[in-house]
Amino acid sequence: MLFIGGRMLAPAVAGEFYRQGIELTARVQPNIEAGLILTITAAYILSPVAAPLSGILLISSGILAGIRLLRWQLWRCRARPDLLCLGLGYSWLILGLILLGWTKLNDNNYFSIVVHAITIGALGTLATNVIVRVTLLHIKQYPSHIMLITVMTGFMSIAAITRMAANLSNHQEILLIAAASGWSIAFLLAFYVVLKGLTTPRTKPARTSAADTRQSVSDPTPANESESDPQTS
Repeated sequence: MLFIGGRMLAPAVAGEFYRQGIELTARVQPNIEAGLILTITAAYILSPVAAPLSGILLISSGILAGIRLLRWQLWRCRARPDLLCLGLGYSWLILGLILLGWTKLNDNNYFSIVVHAITIGALGTLATNVIVRVTLLHIKQYPSHIMLITVMTGFMSIAAITRMAANLSNHQEILLIAAASGWSIAFLLAFYVVLKGLTTPRTKPARTSAADTRQSVSDPTPANESESDPQTS
């Protein structure tokens, strides 16, 4: 999610910038990406033997990912809710990395809570949006025109928030039901959007017949100019 999500989001944002007549200079950020590789790999290796250091590295990777996201300037893409939804999924991942690092600095307290920022918030949001986006683009549909993607992403965020809050509340069962419902509705909406896109007939551009083409080539003069001049008749 950390790398593939960014590799998919950056070109899409750059394309939107191009349509606006703006150049996205931070499309590729090799220094930040190298830092992400080093910090996330070191955090994984050190986790069993040096949890506090692993936590610091996870927080560092979350901060680097946050800088990477900010440099994409998604606030300029307000007319593209599909890109904002992908950015929200990446934001959940950033929050999850920082919170996960914080738990390692505190003897893994609240680990069972903050992990849902990644498993539901980030994974759920990015998975549903990628499924819908890739499928629609494959069949020449445009995700930016489908507002249900925003609703779908909203339900996934509700699922993440309520699942994280469940372990801290006296109404755990209600919040768990809300989380499961939000997750299920989000994936059902993703299925509906994909199914509707696959079953909606596409309008193909009209083709010019061969006879019309030959006629236009042999007689390129417009009809209103082919009439004889009454003054010369």
